[in-house]
Amino acid sequence: RYRYLLLSPGPPQAKPREVAHPRTRGTLLFRVPEGWLILSAHPEVRGLQLKDLSQHPIRTGPFLLTWGRASYDPNPRARLLVYQ
Repeated sequence: RYRYLLLSPGPPQAKPREVAHPRTRGTLLFRVPEGWLILSAHPEVRGLQLKDLSQHPIRTGPFLLTWGRASYDPNPRARLLVYQ
């Protein structure tokens, strides 16, 4: 569901609820050491262009956030992996 993301060095201009896509209540906003992470099911959220996780995995701290399918799961989904 959360296939698109944006890593912003500073906080978004709007409050988290206002950043959410109008048709998707599930847009998420997280504070990470590198800034703010916005996850959504849509490539555009309130004028912000988000990147596709399947094309641009993101590394934050010791974690790698990616989009894909595991051998045991037929549905692709966002995955948070520990990266060493």
